Amino acid sequence: MNRRDFIGKATMGLLGGAVGLFGSKKLIQDVKANETETGIPEENPTILNPETAGSKNIVGVRNEWNRLREVMLGDIRDCILPKFQEDWGRYANLSEFLPGNEGTKWIDRDPKNGQKMIEQMDGFEKLLKSHGIKVHRPRPIPDCVRQDITMVGDAMQYARDPHLVLGRNIIQTNVRMTFRIKEHYGWTPLFQRYAEQNPGIRWVGMPDVEPTPEGTTPEQW
Repeated sequence: MNRRDFIGKATMGLLGGAVGLFGSKKLIQDVKANETETGIPEENPTILNPETAGSKNIVGVRNEWNRLREVMLGDIRDCILPKFQEDWGRYANLSEFLPGNEGTKWIDRDPKNGQKMIEQMDGFEKLLKSHGIKVHRPRPIPDCVRQDITMVGDAMQYARDPHLVLGRNIIQTNVRMTFRIKEHYGWTPLFQRYAEQNPGIRWVGMPDVEPTPEGTTPEQW
């Protein structure tokens, strides 16, 4: 399975999300034959050499068509509903789902659909593994972080939103829904292990924003 197929399945067929960590050395032949035409650099965009990597965990993503080797996949089991914020724009429909339920587990608020999402994500994990892809799931967010009352809630089913892997750079992003800042903690052990084993990896985080937006209107937000 290549990264394009994976992203298609993750975004169109599932409610959850994921982010790729690894590709393989070998480019598909039709892409390699069109390197100049497509603007791909002449240097080999290899990010993992299975023959020489040994036991190290090597991170790197330089294109979207090499074979996918390793991926992060979210998990909804412990997701906590946040307090609704008016600046969420296209997520305004959540104004009917969230009020009165902040701090409640998603699976408790909507057991039927919550269970469906768990089954979908677990099924997707099995599918990925059947293609020889290593799958990482998030660790539980520490209680001391969850108890931060200024930003109740998280959305651990989406690994892609708060994280990017570009080249050998692991980037913890900043997201519009500020309560999601704490999701980084669910992936910290994984990133820490990879960074310690590979000095060439850059693991960086964008500065956190204020928990609540400035202003009172969409124009000000």
